[in-house]
Amino acid sequence: AVRRFIGAPANGAVIFTRNATASINLVARSWAEKRLGPGDEIVTTIAEHHSNFVPWQQVARRTGCELSVAGLSADLSEVDLPGLLRSITPRTRLVVVSGASNVLGSAMSLAVIWQRVQSVGARLLVDGCQSVPHCLPEMSAVDWLAFSAHKACGPMGVGVLWAGGDVLQEMEPVEFGGGMVDSVSMSETTFSSPPFCFEAGTPAVAETVAAARALQFYERIGIQRIQAYEQKLAAYMHRKLSSVPGVTVLGPRSDRLPLAAVAVRELDPQDIGLLMDELAGVAVRSGHHCAQPLHTALGLSGSLRFSGQFYTSFGDVDRGVEALQEAIDFLRRSSASPTG
Repeated sequence: AVRRFIGAPANGAVIFTRNATASINLVARSWAEKRLGPGDEIVTTIAEHHSNFVPWQQVARRTGCELSVAGLSADLSEVDLPGLLRSITPRTRLVVVSGASNVLGSAMSLAVIWQRVQSVGARLLVDGCQSVPHCLPEMSAVDWLAFSAHKACGPMGVGVLWAGGDVLQEMEPVEFGGGMVDSVSMSETTFSSPPFCFEAGTPAVAETVAAARALQFYERIGIQRIQAYEQKLAAYMHRKLSSVPGVTVLGPRSDRLPLAAVAVRELDPQDIGLLMDELAGVAVRSGHHCAQPLHTALGLSGSLRFSGQFYTSFGDVDRGVEALQEAIDFLRRSSASPTG
């Protein structure tokens, strides 16, 4: 079900993990730490989730390779793609990017990045947590794709790492025990072939079955149908949120996923989020969204994120915007009150 859903070619393997974080760390430990060293370079971006940033910091620290981080465009709305492409040099061995930002709502130009990666003989890992439920990458243009089932209507506790055939042969097992061996003697052990040699121990059977059912649910609705609706939803969400006085929607104005992180002038996003829940029963995410370097580059300590899916209605957006306005009005009245 997973291979069919993501459109993966036959010459690779689907490896089941605990989540996308575990998938990315598997590549870091089984490939990067064993193959990189001084003089080599990993290229990433400032817009990455911590799960696709911190592991590469640690790889650089342990191996002596360099971590190069591409910044934002001049208008701070998306990753500086020309700068990212320039960062990929003959020294680059690995490029790691998100398919889409979990703060900016912008998708990466993976095909263009892949061409540059190929030109220098490097490898490409894509963190697909935000993109897989909304816009699937071209699987022939990635070496690894990581994502979590709970980002695609599935359960927590199971993730996927798809590894292409070439890199699959370059990876080494890093967790050992039952379920990943062919034979064990007093003197040596022979490991199973991929993907099984990367799946030590009892798997999350129930979660994996449920994840497959969730992907089948997407397929029954139709991926193209979902994408067409979500494009309209994203545009509506951006327009409505932008109309609220004092609110800045982070990311580009168009070509967005159906999520929008906002900054509200002179107000704390966590205060707003709590009030939206208490006053209107509307749940949003507040904080840095596991993207502190990005928020630092934006001059913010955090933001307030509205996340949509194919089941989110335009009425849901309206209610969210009304709750936002109500929370803002409450906080501004409180700050203006002599006893506030």
